[in-house]
Amino acid sequence: MIENIIKPEWVWREPWYAVFLGFSISMIGTSIGLFVFPDDASLAGILFITIAGVAFLNKIIDVVNAPTFWQRNKKLILIMGLFFLGVTISYLFWYLILPTSASHFFFSKQVKVLSQPFSTLIGYFSFPQATFMTIALNNLKIVMMVLILSLIYGSGSVLIIAWNASVLGVFIGSFGKITSLLAFVPHTTLEFLAFFCAAIAGSLISICFDQNKLGAGQKDRTLMDALTLFGLSVGFILLGAVIETRLMS
Repeated sequence: MIENIIKPEWVWREPWYAVFLGFSISMIGTSIGLFVFPDDASLAGILFITIAGVAFLNKIIDVVNAPTFWQRNKKLILIMGLFFLGVTISYLFWYLILPTSASHFFFSKQVKVLSQPFSTLIGYFSFPQATFMTIALNNLKIVMMVLILSLIYGSGSVLIIAWNASVLGVFIGSFGKITSLLAFVPHTTLEFLAFFCAAIAGSLISICFDQNKLGAGQKDRTLMDALTLFGLSVGFILLGAVIETRLMS
């Protein structure tokens, strides 16, 4: 149904359509979660967003033949980022229009994440008094999971993107009532950037197995772009772990 409203080629040609795409898919997914699976709406909505998002984005992802890294990948990065924004707006909308008690019930998992000290936008992967190695290894596991999901399913990282967007939407809607600024200290931003880069890297690697999307000589360059993004992802995780360890010391 969504493909009859938003054509995949529209999103690739004009990435700003990805905001509407993310919002539409999220509104449908969260609506199903709220009204069909109210007891598990927190996760059911994410599941339906992921199912629709993977199917749609796999038709959009493509490789651009350009001389520089940014020129080749800026459209894909922009589409995924704007899709994230659309999902965030959807969760913000639901959180604001529902009564407070209903919001806390339907989005209990997101609220729980935000109410925990040292929580991140992805879940409980940071703990008080944790060492640099513990924090780094925990987050690197998540990076690998995102990479593998994207490698296997193409846009499988939509699961992680949707979850992060849902937590961000609930946080903005709460206006600080649920959580403190600890959820948005610099290390959290770096961790999300790491997961985002890993997702794009996995998507690029998956393209390498689709000969219909690659022209002559593009495979090696696409793999190098993926490795560059993965290297950035690891760098962000390590830097975030350093900052988080200092904040807790």
